[in-house]
Amino acid sequence: EMCIRDRYQRRVRVIHCIFNSVMQLNLLSLSFFSLLFFASTLSQTFNDTCVRHPDRTECADYILPENIVQENLKSICAQYPMAAGCSVWKFCKTHSLRKIDPTYCNSFSIYADLCANDFPASKGCLNFNSLCSVESTVLECYDREPIPNLPTTKQLNSWFLSWCKGSEMMGCDKCPVDSTPPGTLMNCDLLGAFSRMCILMPGMRHCNSWKSFCQSVPDWSDYCSTDNGENDDSDPAMQMFFHWSIKDYVLFRSWVPRCLLYTSPSPRD
Repeated sequence: EMCIRDRYQRRVRVIHCIFNSVMQLNLLSLSFFSLLFFASTLSQTFNDTCVRHPDRTECADYILPENIVQENLKSICAQYPMAAGCSVWKFCKTHSLRKIDPTYCNSFSIYADLCANDFPASKGCLNFNSLCSVESTVLECYDREPIPNLPTTKQLNSWFLSWCKGSEMMGCDKCPVDSTPPGTLMNCDLLGAFSRMCILMPGMRHCNSWKSFCQSVPDWSDYCSTDNGENDDSDPAMQMFFHWSIKDYVLFRSWVPRCLLYTSPSPRD
């Protein structure tokens, strides 16, 4: 009986050892293939010859795959949600391209907005930096340019702070001016807030940059509206003198004519 028991125990140990070895091999294989898949996902674009060697003449017609551009945009905007290019990306996704000039709503153009001058050190810009280097022959880098005169996010942040730090001007509540630590970017739609301030007060310092930007995208009403008409309930432009147009403040913010036929408020009002 002891001999039979010993043989049985040895067989159990052998089977257990074989089972553990197989499991370890499977886990190693699974880990290896998981790592291989992950690495291939990360480097799928850099394995493209034209991304690694954009100076080659045969790369002139190369186009960076749309899914790669979109993933890079998501990466950058997750890291810098206040970026001017991310504001443009959101604007383009929420507006019908039939009603606005779609030239600068192309995803690669928005990618250029973010990477050419604004956040080139971002990991999401690695593909752009390699593909559109100085010696690049890739036409997409030249045909899908960033918006001319689009201010950088750091410029927008600095200009907005210079207007609103310690001020209660209309529009300053759009960004957390007083709660943002010095030297950091405010977490808000900086391009939208800056543009709104210039729409209200176009004579303010730094608004010449806004005017130059709007020459490139004049029909982008969220940023470049100059309508002082009577057909909406928005705030009128704050001119540095009285009565520039029909729609103007009359002494107080609540006194704004909304139509062509109106009478001045009486003392009882």
